[in-house]
Amino acid sequence: MKSVSDIDASFLYLEKPNTPLHIGSVGIYDVSTSDISFDFPTFRKFLSSRLHLNPALRQRLVSVPLDIDHPYWVEDQNFNLNLHLRHMALPKPGGWQELAKLMAREMSRHMGRAHPLWSLVFVQGLDSIDGVPSGSIAIISKIHPAGVEVTSGADVIGDLLSTEPEPQEFIKIRPQKWNTEEMPSSLRLLASSGIKTLKNPFRLPRLISQVFRSVTNIGASSTIVSAKLPDTLFTAPRTRFNAHFSPRRVWDAVVLPLEKFKAIRNTVKGMSVNDVIVAVCAGALRKYLMDKGELPTISLVAMVPVAIRQGKDGHTMFPTIVQLATNECDSARRLERIHENILQSKIYQKAIGAKTLTDYRQFVPFSMATMATRFYPRILLDRYQQLPFNLIITNVPGPQDSLYLGTSRLLTNMGAFPIVPGMGLAITIFSYSDSLMVSATSCPEMMPDVDLFMYFIQESLDELEP
Repeated sequence: MKSVSDIDASFLYLEKPNTPLHIGSVGIYDVSTSDISFDFPTFRKFLSSRLHLNPALRQRLVSVPLDIDHPYWVEDQNFNLNLHLRHMALPKPGGWQELAKLMAREMSRHMGRAHPLWSLVFVQGLDSIDGVPSGSIAIISKIHPAGVEVTSGADVIGDLLSTEPEPQEFIKIRPQKWNTEEMPSSLRLLASSGIKTLKNPFRLPRLISQVFRSVTNIGASSTIVSAKLPDTLFTAPRTRFNAHFSPRRVWDAVVLPLEKFKAIRNTVKGMSVNDVIVAVCAGALRKYLMDKGELPTISLVAMVPVAIRQGKDGHTMFPTIVQLATNECDSARRLERIHENILQSKIYQKAIGAKTLTDYRQFVPFSMATMATRFYPRILLDRYQQLPFNLIITNVPGPQDSLYLGTSRLLTNMGAFPIVPGMGLAITIFSYSDSLMVSATSCPEMMPDVDLFMYFIQESLDELEP
């Protein structure tokens, strides 16, 4: 039994009928390289044989009586794989549009909390996608972000993949038995919550001390003062993406060569591939809003999660707020401005310390934290004219070597992050082998022509080529 952390619990409280918050991905596999007929029964047997590698996939949420604390993760004694695995075939002609629409529908479907918060869809009938052999399969995976910490951030399907082709003997692995635990009683849940509450006050003085040392440290203070932070670091203009949205979703993606991003990176000293990625997204946003006649005169702002080193070997994810220079008409200058903005944001975070900046959440009383998480987006939209940021851009680096599901090679892997009230556009970038996969998730009211936005992503990259 393990308590849901504060930040993970916030995802649970924020989720509403029009706001499913699961993270998704879709991988396409070339089954022509498989030494067996890789059909749905074979995949199910394979998945069943590997579930023991990630015990968290059998854990479900249990609420504390009277909701006096966050829920707990406990083992699902009634775990049934059939509730998490589905089989579908793409409608004819089995092209990209059919797959994108299916992915959008999956992103709009909630996952029930009575069972572990993940699901897989085995998709056949990929017969008409450019660059994909006819008869290939796709696997759509979903996991709730509240469960990512439990699974160490791994994708649901991550434990099924290998760096070398596995021969057909892999399906002969027998599922291993599970050591089940009893469902905790209400008394045990209340006792655990009480102990956790009593421990928190003893951590508060340490947090105050950390903040004091950070802001009074000469080096940190001089770094913050000298950093030329963006003028609108905590504000952003209203756009079509910053309003209430429906439960429906749209999704699309484009596969781009990684070498192009590296070539652009090399044109500016100190530039990173991530800087180029953000600039490409910024260029596409500018083009899209100009096409609608809605480009603001001030720059859009994105929340860009980055990894910040914590301690000797660890790291944590921390949100960087980055001006996208969408009010800059010159693409090369826009790239330079974004590079500068990202550097200044990182300097600010390092000066204060990521752990100090994130630990304050532990000391907000549970009931107040719940209400703040539930009502903040509505207050933000209805009472204030400016927003902290307009959208989320998430870059997830992946392996450069080929991966295999049995002996079926993974051709491409694309992501889908949830949208939240006030931020109706999420751009996700996955890297794999020699490609970058850029995808966008929104709703049809905000982005009815998501394919046009993906065209602008490609066009924006072409403009930056040296």
